[in-house]
Amino acid sequence: PGDMIAHQSNERLHRYQMELINKGTPMEEMEKNIDDLKNASEESVIKDFKMSLVIDRIAEKEKIFVTENDVNQRISGMAGMYGIEPAAMKKQLEKINGMSNLRHQLKEHKTLNLLMKEATIEEVKEDRKSTRLNSQSRLHLVCRLLLEKKKKKKKIKRKKKKEKR
Repeated sequence: PGDMIAHQSNERLHRYQMELINKGTPMEEMEKNIDDLKNASEESVIKDFKMSLVIDRIAEKEKIFVTENDVNQRISGMAGMYGIEPAAMKKQLEKINGMSNLRHQLKEHKTLNLLMKEATIEEVKEDRKSTRLNSQSRLHLVCRLLLEKKKKKKKIKRKKKKEKR
């Protein structure tokens, strides 16, 4: 799992970097905060991995399985969104080795639906001081802080330009 987590962390880090670049964040800002982004990415991936293991275990205990009918229905739905025939969609998924991922997503979805159906929900008040940011929130927070720094710099530049006039 260590290699997988490292690979997924890098994938997530690159995805967030691309989001920041697309929003115009200067490379220098990202480089300054790269360690925070890396840590938050890794924590987020680890959390997702652990959650996946828990969901898999619940599915196993509850005997939740994905049928061929489930797969075919999902493929038909995806094909409809892309305006192609289900057979062509299935061929595309097989080409990119996406069938096992699709089955996993369906199993996870069925398991989460069962949990939501069977869950007893209680509202719990949290102590704000003791609440820690989860890794996904930390990653979004780091990205937001980078964007806010960029906006402040733009404001300062505009203000200086106005002062020069």
